[in-house]
Parts: sequence; C-alpha cells; structure tokens
Amino acid sequence: MTRQAAADGARRGVEASDLPAEITQEQAQAVIDADLKTGRTPRIGFYEVPVLREGGLTLVPATGEHAEVLRTLMHDRDVMLLTGSIQNSARADRLANGEEEKEIAPAQLEEIYEDWSIAEDRAVWVIQERGRVVGEILLLDLDHKNLACGMRLWIAGETDRGLGPRAIELALAHAFDTVGLHRVALEVYDHNPRAKHVYEKLGFVLEGTLRDSLRLDEGWVDLHMMSMLRPEWEARRDR
Repeated sequence: MTRQAAADGARRGVEASDLPAEITQEQAQAVIDADLKTGRTPRIGFYEVPVLREGGLTLVPATGEHAEVLRTLMHDRDVMLLTGSIQNSARADRLANGEEEKEIAPAQLEEIYEDWSIAEDRAVWVIQERGRVVGEILLLDLDHKNLACGMRLWIAGETDRGLGPRAIELALAHAFDTVGLHRVALEVYDHNPRAKHVYEKLGFVLEGTLRDSLRLDEGWVDLHMMSMLRPEWEARRDR
C-alpha cells in the first residue's frame, strides 16, 4: 500500500500487497469470502489509488491541495444545475458570476478532500488534460460483499471533446480489471441527456427511473439509474 491508510490497514490485518496487480472477479470473490469468514478486514478495496493516463488525459488522486481549483470549477453553472447541487437557476447564475458567496469554505473543502484521500471506500481523482484540472471522477460507496461501487463525475466547460468518456473508461478499468469489482452504478438526471447518451454509448444499462426525484426551479426532474457489469465491460474491452 502506498497511501496513508496502509499503516492503519496493516494494523487491522489488511494486506493488499499479497494480491496480484490485477485480479479476476473469481479471485476477488474468493478473497472477500475468505476474509468475511475469518472476520478480517476485506483486502479488496480502494487502498491504493494510482495515477491513470490515456494520451493527454490524466486522472490524479485528489488531495486537499486540489480543493481550491475544484471549488472554482464546481461552481460552473452547468455543473451545479446538471448535478443537482443547486436547484435554482437564478442562484446558479449568481454563484457562477461571483455575485453570491460560495456555500463551502476553502478550508472545509480542503479537509473533505484530505479525508477522501485516505478513505478506503472510495477512489477520488481530479481529471487533468495536459496538466490542467477540468473536473473530478469518483468510485465510491464500495460494497465489499457484493463487489460493487458507484461512480460520479463532472467536468466544467469542456463538452464535445470526449474527456468524459475517456475518464470513465480509465476509472472502469481500475474498478473491474485492477480491483476486481463486478458492478459499477451511476445516476443521471433527465435534464442532462448528453451525459445519459454518453453513458449508454459506453455500455451502461438503464435499470430504472426515480420519478420527480429533483426539484428544479418550479418543476421536477426524473433521476435515471444505470449500471455496468463486469461481463459487459469485458465484452466491450475485448472487442
């Protein structure tokens, strides 16, 4: 382990270093089953978050040092409205234009990212294009017993350039091929059809819709639940 969590993990009996660099689903399930039977802390998890690269795109493990730039980017108007973090268009305009003080203080956000950087149930990356931060992507809510996790991402002001799909594929490769998970799920609001289309093209399957899940301005927005399973990822990867 290379993260700060390694020291604490070792004291709890976690030895991720005895696992192969990439692990099959069968190996992952066998490790989890053995750990659960003995009461040992599961070794399958996000104990190490590596730097991931594809061309000029890089996923860098997020730390408190990234908080300032992310705080600015996450107050992009589209990011706020499409993720549902702000539910009023007029307020999103004021925040994006600097006419209203951002809700979260820099020190508070820095602390959040520092905590996330050593959390074992999530992997958090900043998305960089040729060294410039453009957004973030997370694998989160790790479910050891069911080899599953969620995914969340946002990119500020960089549409139609293929950055999102490339970042997603890097994160999926880590989840499925390196960690050995079976299922990755995500959510997308109905007023973000561009993102939903991207997820469908990448192979995510619509599982259901939570109707009127978000109150936005004077209306309601549905929330779509999507997922990808390891066999679906492997079929796409090996084409």
